[in-house]
Amino acid sequence: MTRKCIVAALCACLLGVLATMAAAQHFAFRTYGLSEGLKSLSVRYIVQDVEGSLIICAEGGVYRYDGADFKRIVFNASDEQYVTGAARDNEGRVWFSTLRWLYVMDHGGVHAIPEPPGGFDFDLHTTLTALPSEHDRLYFVSRRMLYVAEQHASTWTVAPGFSPELVREHPQLKDITFVAGQDDRLWVGCGFEICSFSAAAGLHIYGTAENLPQQRWRVAFADSKHRLWVRSEGSLYRLDRDAKAFVPAGLSLPSGALAARGTAIVEDKQGRILINLGEGLARLEGGNWNVLQGGADLPVRMIDTLFVDRRGSVWVGWNGKGLGRWLGYDNTVNWTTMNGLRSDIVWNFARDRSDRMWIATESGLEMIEAGSRSIRKRAASSRLPLHRVQSIAMAADGHFWTGSDDGSVFDYDPATGEGHKVAQLTGVFQILRDSSGRMWICTLNGLYVVAPDDPSRSVQRITGKDAPSEQVYVGAEDKRNALWFIAGGGLFRLTGGTWKKIELPAAYHPTLSAQLSIGHDGTFWISGNEPNLVHLRVRGNKAELLEPIPWASGDAKVFLVKTDSRGWVWAGTGEGLYLFNGSRWSHCGVEDGLVWNDINSNSFYEDKDGTVWIGTSGGMTHFVHPEHLFTQEPLTAQIAEVKIGEKLLTLFHEGEIPWGRDSLTAHLVSTDFQRESSITFRYRMVGLEEDWQDTPQHDLRYPALPAGEYRLEVVAVDEGTGRKSETASAEFRILPPWWKTRTMWAVYILSPLLLCLLVWRWSVRFFVQRQRHLEAIVQERTRELEQEKHELLKARQELQIQATHDSLTGLLNRGAIMEHLEQEVERARREGATFAVLLLDIDHFKRVNDTWGHSAGDCVLREYARRLGALARPYDVVGRYGGEEMMMLLPGLTRLTASTRLPELHAALCAEPIGCSGHYLNITCSIGVSWYELGRSTVQRLIDLADDALYRAKDEGRNRIVFADEDVLDMAELSGNTKPW
Repeated sequence: MTRKCIVAALCACLLGVLATMAAAQHFAFRTYGLSEGLKSLSVRYIVQDVEGSLIICAEGGVYRYDGADFKRIVFNASDEQYVTGAARDNEGRVWFSTLRWLYVMDHGGVHAIPEPPGGFDFDLHTTLTALPSEHDRLYFVSRRMLYVAEQHASTWTVAPGFSPELVREHPQLKDITFVAGQDDRLWVGCGFEICSFSAAAGLHIYGTAENLPQQRWRVAFADSKHRLWVRSEGSLYRLDRDAKAFVPAGLSLPSGALAARGTAIVEDKQGRILINLGEGLARLEGGNWNVLQGGADLPVRMIDTLFVDRRGSVWVGWNGKGLGRWLGYDNTVNWTTMNGLRSDIVWNFARDRSDRMWIATESGLEMIEAGSRSIRKRAASSRLPLHRVQSIAMAADGHFWTGSDDGSVFDYDPATGEGHKVAQLTGVFQILRDSSGRMWICTLNGLYVVAPDDPSRSVQRITGKDAPSEQVYVGAEDKRNALWFIAGGGLFRLTGGTWKKIELPAAYHPTLSAQLSIGHDGTFWISGNEPNLVHLRVRGNKAELLEPIPWASGDAKVFLVKTDSRGWVWAGTGEGLYLFNGSRWSHCGVEDGLVWNDINSNSFYEDKDGTVWIGTSGGMTHFVHPEHLFTQEPLTAQIAEVKIGEKLLTLFHEGEIPWGRDSLTAHLVSTDFQRESSITFRYRMVGLEEDWQDTPQHDLRYPALPAGEYRLEVVAVDEGTGRKSETASAEFRILPPWWKTRTMWAVYILSPLLLCLLVWRWSVRFFVQRQRHLEAIVQERTRELEQEKHELLKARQELQIQATHDSLTGLLNRGAIMEHLEQEVERARREGATFAVLLLDIDHFKRVNDTWGHSAGDCVLREYARRLGALARPYDVVGRYGGEEMMMLLPGLTRLTASTRLPELHAALCAEPIGCSGHYLNITCSIGVSWYELGRSTVQRLIDLADDALYRAKDEGRNRIVFADEDVLDMAELSGNTKPW
């Protein structure tokens, strides 16, 4: 190593000593696991698809998370689905590998990539990458060789990534450990070195001459500054833009910290590098690594992967603990009893002259040294009974005055840790120091003051005309040095020694521990009881209401009201913080990194750098960048899928859907994960309703819609930040049922006219006949005609029965049943209905004739036909197709109902023996079934399919039902193995 490199390494070590080790801070995460649908808790890789959903690759499978729930992606039932690598290419396709397969996921689903000769063989940490300058290509490592998958038309092919000549020239290319892309260059780990390759520059090898130690390099990452980061089991190096040699980048990290199961390198939205460690993670801040310890600063020790989504949210794949999302990333730091506080109930803050931060908690005073993030365990002298400190204020001499809910007031010297009791009052709400140095004490029993020049620290109660005489909650000083106090009796002002009571609007009602803040424009923000917060302007001795506050009329009781140096208003409630920047309100809660939603009174402090400290009943939060609370990106709304029954809307031609009774369902998505629990949806179905409806659910359901044109409109809404998305919509049309088509309406209109015409013609004919008949022969002729008619009808019926019915069985003959079949096909085609065609054959019928004679065979056929006719529904059709074969038409029978209806019919036919000439014969039968399919079935095709199914039943053992497109239904098994005679 050169002297220059040694100096650089020593400097890096020195900087590492100065690096911030956040041993006592705590960062908030939302963890996703079994209850959210993530059934595999060891997350290895995270990718974001083009719609914004996260693809979670865990040891037990792949999941999609769209802000609503986790859905398993099933791609190969025969694969073990242990994901070894994942990436997204330039076209938005998601790739992932398992031990033996490579997959690509696009809008058409998940597809397996054809194997190269010898197949795939991926290790447990496979890298996949696409060059930004190329399209339809993906590079990956298999069998320690570089391969490229390339799309030609719609087919993917796999080929070696390096030419055979290049590999022979550089044998280390046979031992590839990773692949990464940067602009038009490929970076690969080649043996114990690193190689870069581009079509223009060829191959370049980086080794010890380029300051890179010989190690098995596992991963590389190209950041937005065109730097390349490479990582091995124990080292981290960086190649700067246009540099010739690598420099060590992990010398300031603790020894052995880089030995992690996964080797993740990512870049956050602020351009800082994050890496996972053996326990915890590290973030590069100003050239130094800020190490966050797993189990102390972070909720879980071992991290397998890191990911930064397109909106800047940081995701963490915990080892065996699920998926975590960093709440309030880069904005909030939290403290609780888990990392230093003696009590989670934090009331107030103050900085002393040594720039130390003092925290007033339920257990007393605690302190953080200047420049540190660790809480000093014992801040105040053990001789002072400081507990339940509600307020803290610095006096002119640099001492702290503390007030507790038991009424005790102490003078405490932070420099020595000593102090003494100033007074014993009743229930201290606030201690306020004004510009003249006076100390004001707001209590349950009134207002007290201590003059700055009084060496005895004598506490004087405020009395007099127009002065507050009951509970006084909080005070503030305006720009003109007038003092204002909110009390149980209202709002009071002290100017030049004169007290005035301000007339408040009738709509305002003070509440216990009401809060008061004065804005930069001289207006007042005061908490109360319904509305919970009001904005007032005082003119003379009268206050008038200004604009209403949209969220202040609900259940969000206000416990804190403060105005910061920016002029922003901070209102603390039991539901979190509400902030007003002069133009709009924004909400901040646990999901934004706040340690707890229940904000305490007076628990606000603004540092000189504009950062803000907030105390809650569950710990305290330091907002490092409060401006981020107003810089959320626009919301988006998506209608991920619309289904009619189980069929996707996109599968219908031009969005035209046949009328039916299936419900419509829609899945709504908004991929703003930072505030996912606060996002609701506003929707309406244009064509059915005009009013918008609100729902926190991600799934909508509409019962069967009537015919018409519809447009589903959806807007995502975040009430806390006032954001609304653009309207997402899906259009479709429900076609009318057949009886409401134009053709049928024409029939409805023309039918009465035709009927009238027929009636008129019949009437004319009737009256003409009556005039031609003589009255004398009317009765006789009528009788004769009736007799003749009766005989004619009877003869006609007999002829018709002889022509259409089988003489032996009484069933329809072949010609008649075929005519019925043609009619049923036409009806099904017209109405879009379905029906089943059954061919039934008596098993071993020839044996009956041969053994018992043809008369017995005729007897069996008659009884069999009788049973079949008795089992038919009124609208079923039964006929003799030929010999012992019968045909049965079952309108409306579906595949779903056939599984119960047909076995019942078969059992009833063959259950009882048939008695013939004193003998009882057990018979069985075989049945072949075919179904009418709209647009595909003809009469002959139905018969052929049923006939084929019948022959299959005969070939496969008889006494069974065979469907033309399904497996055999063995009736012997269903009926207890009934054997034929």
